[in-house]
Amino acid sequence: MGIVDLIILSIPIVATVSALFHLWHSLRERQWVRAATFAVILVTIHCLGYFLFGPDMRGYSYQGDDPQTSGVFQFIEVPFKGQFLKDELAQLQPQYKTVQLYRNFKLEAADWLNFYRWYDYTTNPRWKLPYRPERARTIFLERRVPTGTAYRNDR
Repeated sequence: MGIVDLIILSIPIVATVSALFHLWHSLRERQWVRAATFAVILVTIHCLGYFLFGPDMRGYSYQGDDPQTSGVFQFIEVPFKGQFLKDELAQLQPQYKTVQLYRNFKLEAADWLNFYRWYDYTTNPRWKLPYRPERARTIFLERRVPTGTAYRNDR
């Protein structure tokens, strides 16, 4: 997570503080319509923030050792495109039942500042997989994606 991500993530925080202040002031003055407006703004800010900065808005790369070709197989989970880890694991189960799967992405200390991903960090099985840096030689598995675009790259 870079400085740009931190600046962008600070926008919902500042907007939340501002909306909470105006909400509190409106409630104190008994201006119910104005208070309801700021409550709706507050909910909208965080719904948009979750969809723009949440766990579904990034890709996750995984690798495992391929016992059949003595190479490495790799696949990428892209939640916002409908490619989830559980679907990839279901496809891998018949032929790679005993293969250890590794994630190729780290959870950096700055990633914990993104509070929209906290629930995902503590509950998603992707974070329980062991970390291993990406290896150079890979065999991309043929996958069935909804668009019908399958690719294979054997080297």
